[in-house]
Amino acid sequence: RLLPLHAPILQPVRRLKQRGYISTLTTSQFVKALCEASPCAATDPRDRVFAFLALYPFPMTRPQIDSYRRSGFFSGDASNASTRGKGEALERVASAVEAIEDEKTRRRMVNYTAPVETVYTNFATLLLETTGLDFLSAVQGKGSGVPSWVPDWRTPNTRTILAHLPLTEFNAGGGREQAFRILTGETGVKLEVPAICVGGVKTLGEACDISSPGWEYIVFRQWGGILQAKTNTKECPAKVMERFIQTIMTDSDDEYVDARRVICRRLLVPEGRRKVESKHLFEGVDEEAVTKLRISCHGRRFFIASNGGMGLVASESQERDFVAVLPGARLPYSFRHRYDSASAEVELVGECFVHGMMKGEAFGRGTSFLKRDICIC
Repeated sequence: RLLPLHAPILQPVRRLKQRGYISTLTTSQFVKALCEASPCAATDPRDRVFAFLALYPFPMTRPQIDSYRRSGFFSGDASNASTRGKGEALERVASAVEAIEDEKTRRRMVNYTAPVETVYTNFATLLLETTGLDFLSAVQGKGSGVPSWVPDWRTPNTRTILAHLPLTEFNAGGGREQAFRILTGETGVKLEVPAICVGGVKTLGEACDISSPGWEYIVFRQWGGILQAKTNTKECPAKVMERFIQTIMTDSDDEYVDARRVICRRLLVPEGRRKVESKHLFEGVDEEAVTKLRISCHGRRFFIASNGGMGLVASESQERDFVAVLPGARLPYSFRHRYDSASAEVELVGECFVHGMMKGEAFGRGTSFLKRDICIC
């Protein structure tokens, strides 16, 4: 059952509703707003974080939780009016305390004497602890002076974050409990997390930029050529092509089956008669499906894994990177060994889509994937 909006634990949301900022707010929506604001200019790069703190839904502190428990608050009915009245009075007290605590937290974070890199790292730590590992999807490109798991908000976002796509039910981490540790030492702040390595990046296609003319040739000829060259000749071409289309549309939920079939059928036409220009390939295809394909490919590269799997990785990816599923995280991520494959120290490259690995399959019985703890530097 959903908590009523006037419950003390939802006070931050209620205050934002009263101020007219938004109807509801979650930490995931907060991160999405941060990412979408990356093209905006800022005289001081620290303001890319500080400017959003007033919107951040800080969790209840321990005293606030204790006050909530003591209040006896519940949704109640008319027969419990006196109890509800007492609860509402205590709720107002808890709300006032919460507002004060929220303001104290913001003031502690708004420190213009701290270096930009420290501000970004501290903020990423807060978001990781409240949002969980899905926050790692906010990382785009290599940051300057920050750990690879910390988004550098000075770097404009070049692609849509898969974790933010509407109506998607990615669940690569299988709904497992998340486990991670943030380690602070002389060599920097590191993130230690268990990982299931589901394949190395063996072959990479070129990066796709849908703002460039002829991007379709990259996706359907260059990427498609890699697919044909690396595919087992005994496999049914139609099934291979279907997996390819599903991959480049990041469609793990079979939402666009009809559109995929149309595109697949047109791509299976013999080479001499095949047309990959948008006006031919997408004619009569659901516009939403075409949009999904465009934003899924933009800023990414198609790859074939060492075990034969396929997927999409960030444009910054390189061959010999590896892809891993983190327990509890919705999406897989690609990493780069910092020294060699024997070392646990890695750098985060970005979120991925891996065909056949988006619904917790990495945790299935009989899988032989390597499980190890990695330390993201």
